[in-house]
Amino acid sequence: MSSEPSFFHYADKSGNFPPLPSTSTGLSGGAIVGISIGAIRAVLLLAGLVYVGCYRNKAHLHQSGHGPASSTTVKAAGSDGLADGNSPGLSGISVDKYVEFTYEELATSTNDFSIANKIGQGGSGAVYYAELRGKKAAIKKMDMEAMREFLAELKVLTNVHHLNLVPLIGYCVEGSLFLVYEYVENGHIGQHLRGTGRDPLPWSKRVQIALDSASGLEYIHEHTVPVYIHRDIKTVNILIDKNFHAKILV
Repeated sequence: MSSEPSFFHYADKSGNFPPLPSTSTGLSGGAIVGISIGAIRAVLLLAGLVYVGCYRNKAHLHQSGHGPASSTTVKAAGSDGLADGNSPGLSGISVDKYVEFTYEELATSTNDFSIANKIGQGGSGAVYYAELRGKKAAIKKMDMEAMREFLAELKVLTNVHHLNLVPLIGYCVEGSLFLVYEYVENGHIGQHLRGTGRDPLPWSKRVQIALDSASGLEYIHEHTVPVYIHRDIKTVNILIDKNFHAKILV
């Protein structure tokens, strides 16, 4: 008589099916929970190690100067833009390649900021002609109360460099706030268009000035990091050099 296959299950004499014998070789519930917790801890530990590794690598790149470029930071010590104490300070401004002039130099070069040397007046300060260290310059003088505006202008000027922008030479923070620009010989475009005694500009030079102005604006609006918006384009801010090329005053 052949034996029945093991997968058959018969009822007993009372008609009830006895429980099947356990054939499971799996782990108990407690063991599964323990393994799950261990796996979660391992994943968290691995994530932590990856984070620390990335952080250290980023810090190393920043310190070695091989990290991504960032914009120049211009700030003064103290929450209000002034250093602690009575004297204003500019600690933290990245202007290494610009000259820090003394007040005495600027006063001497402008005949003590005389009216005869004044060549312009804007909303944030007056501009004076100067001959400074053998070079012609235009000095913008601002009150100490304009520290925020001064820092904002300095931040832009240290980040933009283009043939059609008026370049910054240096600065001074002593008694007042001063920005020293390269002097542009032929005044602003408005003086050439409104019958101020100058010869009328020929069409070719007018076109060149328009192209130069567009080039300078396109640079600051499209190719700087961060991007700067001029917001104050007018004739007095478009200066004309000795070769009748335009330079925008940022």
